[in-house]
Amino acid sequence: MTSERKNIIQPTEWWDAVAEQMERDGEKNLSKWAGECMEANLDGDLRATLPERPTVGAPKKAEGESK
Repeated sequence: MTSERKNIIQPTEWWDAVAEQMERDGEKNLSKWAGECMEANLDGDLRATLPERPTVGAPKKAEGESK
C-alpha cells in the first residue's frame, strides 16, 4: 500500500483540541490517529474494502540483515 500526503488546514483552536485529545488517548502520531478517526466514520461497506493500515515507520529488518 502506498501513502499519499495531503495538506489540510483547520482553525488553530481545532488543532489545539486535537492535540489535547491525542494526549488523552496516549497517541503521539497524528497520521495514525487521524486515519483511525476517518476509518471509524466510514460506512461498513467502504471500511471492508480497506487493506490493513501499515505500521508506522520503516519496516523492521529481518534478523541478521545489515542496515
